[in-house]
Amino acid sequence: MLAGLTTTAVPATVHCDHLIPARVGAGADLAAAVDANREIYDFLAAGAAKYGLGFWKPGSGIIHQVVFENYAFPGGMMIGTDSHTPNAGGLGMIAVGAGGGDAVDVMSGWPFNLRVPKHIGVRLVGSLSGWTAPKDIILKVAGILGVKGGTGAVIE
Repeated sequence: MLAGLTTTAVPATVHCDHLIPARVGAGADLAAAVDANREIYDFLAAGAAKYGLGFWKPGSGIIHQVVFENYAFPGGMMIGTDSHTPNAGGLGMIAVGAGGGDAVDVMSGWPFNLRVPKHIGVRLVGSLSGWTAPKDIILKVAGILGVKGGTGAVIE
Protein backbone atom coordinates (compact mmCIF):
# COMPACT_ATOMS: atom_id res chain seq x y z
CA MET A 1 0.00 0.00 0.00
CA LEU A 2 2.77 2.46 0.93
CA ALA A 3 4.67 1.61 -2.25
CA GLY A 4 1.73 2.86 -4.30
CA LEU A 5 1.45 -0.40 -6.21
CA THR A 6 -1.82 -1.99 -7.27
CA THR A 7 -0.25 -5.47 -7.16
CA THR A 8 2.96 -6.95 -5.88
CA ALA A 9 6.07 -6.70 -8.06
CA VAL A 10 6.61 -10.47 -7.78
CA PRO A 11 4.22 -13.39 -7.29
CA ALA A 12 3.33 -13.68 -3.59
CA THR A 13 0.98 -15.63 -1.34
CA VAL A 14 -0.48 -15.46 2.14
CA HIS A 15 -0.77 -18.68 4.15
CA CYS A 16 -2.95 -19.08 7.24
CA ASP A 17 -1.80 -21.96 9.40
CA HIS A 18 -0.17 -20.62 12.55
CA LEU A 19 -3.39 -19.68 14.34
CA ILE A 20 -4.77 -23.22 14.56
CA PRO A 21 -3.91 -24.71 17.98
CA ALA A 22 -4.12 -28.51 18.23
CA ARG A 23 -6.43 -29.34 21.11
CA VAL A 24 -9.25 -31.75 20.23
CA GLY A 25 -8.98 -32.96 16.64
CA ALA A 26 -8.51 -31.56 13.17
CA GLY A 27 -12.13 -30.68 12.40
CA ALA A 28 -12.98 -29.19 15.79
CA ASP A 29 -9.66 -27.33 16.06
CA LEU A 30 -10.05 -25.79 12.59
CA ALA A 31 -13.64 -24.71 13.31
CA ALA A 32 -12.60 -23.16 16.64
CA ALA A 33 -9.67 -21.31 15.01
CA VAL A 34 -11.82 -20.00 12.16
CA ASP A 35 -14.38 -18.75 14.68
CA ALA A 36 -11.83 -17.20 17.06
CA ASN A 37 -9.70 -15.61 14.32
CA ARG A 38 -12.33 -14.74 11.71
CA GLU A 39 -11.44 -11.03 11.73
CA ILE A 40 -7.74 -11.81 11.11
CA TYR A 41 -8.46 -14.31 8.34
CA ASP A 42 -10.92 -11.92 6.67
CA PHE A 43 -8.36 -9.09 6.85
CA LEU A 44 -5.64 -11.27 5.30
CA ALA A 45 -7.99 -12.52 2.57
CA ALA A 46 -9.12 -8.99 1.71
CA GLY A 47 -5.55 -7.68 1.59
CA ALA A 48 -4.44 -10.61 -0.57
CA ALA A 49 -7.35 -10.05 -2.98
CA LYS A 50 -6.73 -6.30 -3.22
CA TYR A 51 -3.04 -6.68 -4.13
CA GLY A 52 -3.21 -9.82 -6.27
CA LEU A 53 -1.67 -12.25 -3.78
CA GLY A 54 -2.60 -15.90 -3.63
CA PHE A 55 -4.44 -16.83 -0.44
CA TRP A 56 -4.29 -20.17 1.34
CA LYS A 57 -7.10 -20.20 3.88
CA PRO A 58 -6.98 -22.00 7.22
CA GLY A 59 -7.14 -25.76 6.71
CA SER A 60 -5.45 -25.68 3.29
CA GLY A 61 -2.91 -28.22 4.46
CA ILE A 62 0.56 -28.33 5.91
CA ILE A 63 2.08 -25.21 4.41
CA HIS A 64 5.57 -26.71 4.14
CA GLN A 65 4.07 -29.24 1.72
CA VAL A 66 1.87 -26.67 -0.03
CA VAL A 67 4.96 -24.57 -0.78
CA PHE A 68 6.89 -27.62 -1.98
CA GLU A 69 4.11 -28.92 -4.24
CA ASN A 70 2.91 -25.61 -5.68
CA TYR A 71 5.82 -23.19 -5.83
CA ALA A 72 9.16 -25.00 -5.72
CA PHE A 73 11.08 -25.67 -8.94
CA PRO A 74 14.74 -26.33 -9.77
CA GLY A 75 16.83 -23.20 -10.24
CA GLY A 76 14.27 -20.76 -8.84
CA MET A 77 14.59 -18.29 -6.00
CA MET A 78 12.06 -17.80 -3.24
CA ILE A 79 12.09 -15.23 -0.45
CA GLY A 80 9.72 -15.95 2.40
CA THR A 81 9.03 -14.98 5.96
CA ASP A 82 9.49 -18.14 7.98
CA SER A 83 10.46 -21.78 8.20
CA HIS A 84 8.12 -22.84 5.39
CA THR A 85 10.30 -21.22 2.75
CA PRO A 86 13.50 -23.32 2.95
CA ASN A 87 11.42 -26.43 2.29
CA ALA A 88 11.41 -25.37 -1.39
CA GLY A 89 15.17 -26.01 -1.40
CA GLY A 90 14.29 -29.69 -1.65
CA LEU A 91 13.62 -29.16 -5.35
CA GLY A 92 16.81 -27.24 -6.01
CA MET A 93 15.69 -23.67 -5.33
CA ILE A 94 17.57 -21.13 -3.32
CA ALA A 95 14.78 -20.57 -0.82
CA VAL A 96 15.47 -18.09 1.97
CA GLY A 97 13.35 -17.56 5.06
CA ALA A 98 14.43 -13.94 5.34
CA GLY A 99 11.78 -12.30 7.45
CA GLY A 100 8.85 -9.96 6.92
CA GLY A 101 10.77 -6.77 6.17
CA ASP A 102 12.88 -8.38 3.46
CA ALA A 103 9.85 -10.09 1.93
CA VAL A 104 7.91 -6.81 1.81
CA ASP A 105 10.87 -5.10 0.12
CA VAL A 106 10.94 -7.80 -2.55
CA MET A 107 7.15 -7.64 -2.99
CA SER A 108 7.55 -3.87 -3.53
CA GLY A 109 10.16 -4.35 -6.25
CA TRP A 110 13.32 -3.71 -4.25
CA PRO A 111 16.27 -6.06 -4.80
CA PHE A 112 17.05 -8.72 -2.24
CA ASN A 113 20.61 -8.38 -1.05
CA LEU A 114 22.35 -11.47 0.17
CA ARG A 115 25.93 -12.14 1.09
CA VAL A 116 27.38 -15.06 -0.76
CA PRO A 117 26.50 -17.87 1.62
CA LYS A 118 28.87 -20.44 3.03
CA HIS A 119 28.50 -23.82 1.38
CA ILE A 120 28.22 -26.81 3.65
CA GLY A 121 28.37 -30.08 1.77
CA VAL A 122 27.04 -33.24 3.36
CA ARG A 123 28.22 -36.47 1.80
CA LEU A 124 25.93 -39.39 2.50
CA VAL A 125 27.24 -42.93 2.25
CA GLY A 126 25.57 -46.23 2.90
CA SER A 127 21.83 -46.71 3.18
CA LEU A 128 19.06 -45.94 5.64
CA SER A 129 18.03 -48.72 8.00
CA GLY A 130 14.47 -49.87 8.65
CA TRP A 131 12.91 -47.08 10.68
CA THR A 132 15.22 -44.28 9.59
CA ALA A 133 13.75 -41.48 7.47
CA PRO A 134 15.46 -38.69 5.50
CA LYS A 135 14.23 -36.26 8.16
CA ASP A 136 16.41 -38.09 10.71
CA ILE A 137 19.46 -37.14 8.64
CA ILE A 138 18.33 -33.51 8.44
CA LEU A 139 17.77 -33.38 12.20
CA LYS A 140 21.18 -34.94 12.88
CA VAL A 141 22.95 -32.42 10.62
CA ALA A 142 20.99 -29.56 12.21
CA GLY A 143 21.96 -30.83 15.65
CA ILE A 144 25.63 -30.96 14.70
CA LEU A 145 25.60 -27.47 13.17
CA GLY A 146 23.41 -25.80 15.78
CA VAL A 147 21.57 -22.58 14.99
CA LYS A 148 24.66 -20.47 14.33
CA GLY A 149 26.37 -23.17 12.27
CA GLY A 150 23.73 -23.11 9.54
CA THR A 151 23.09 -19.36 9.56
CA GLY A 152 24.30 -17.73 6.36
CA ALA A 153 24.90 -21.10 4.73
CA VAL A 154 23.49 -23.29 2.02
CA ILE A 155 23.50 -26.89 3.16
CA GLU A 156 23.65 -29.32 0.28
